Amino acid sequence: MALDLGNVTAVQNVGEEEILGHLMWFSVGKQLVKRDDLLTTLTQSGLEESWMPNPIRSSDAFRRATKEIETKKSTATANVFENYLIREVFSDKDQIQRNIVVETVDQSGKRLDYDSQAGVITLNKKDDSLTFVTSNDMARELSEEAEKKFQVYKDYYSAQQLRVMVSKILQSLAPTPVRPNGGIVRLVLQ
Repeated sequence: MALDLGNVTAVQNVGEEEILGHLMWFSVGKQLVKRDDLLTTLTQSGLEESWMPNPIRSSDAFRRATKEIETKKSTATANVFENYLIREVFSDKDQIQRNIVVETVDQSGKRLDYDSQAGVITLNKKDDSLTFVTSNDMARELSEEAEKKFQVYKDYYSAQQLRVMVSKILQSLAPTPVRPNGGIVRLVLQ
């Protein structure tokens, strides 16, 4: 669809005319940001450290890493596939246990089977160590992937944590939302 520019007017404001505000559009892509880098960027931008997201807890990094390994795999048998699911079994002040549950879906036979202990992944909160015990190669591969992700996520904020931080900063400026859900707001600066 083409826009007829003959009906559009643009005005340059050089401080002589009053304006209603500024339109701001933002998005945060999928990325990882180290806490120290984010703090440096915030302070260089003139913002206070109080805007920083909470420090990253090893339990949050563990849950995030293990949730991301959930997957669906086909098998050698037609109409049979396996869902590798993560379920939290136990959590206290010392440890968290999450199991890899293999859900085998047989669409032809209209049946479900479960192996609730294909993998047991445990986080020791005292020393931030992750251990796992598996009963098959796929569960072992997924557990190793979770371990790698955990090592990264202990030090990096997620894109969602950054979105929440930016949203809080913008909300403190009392913006007028342009869209009901989204990153477009009008800021009235005084």
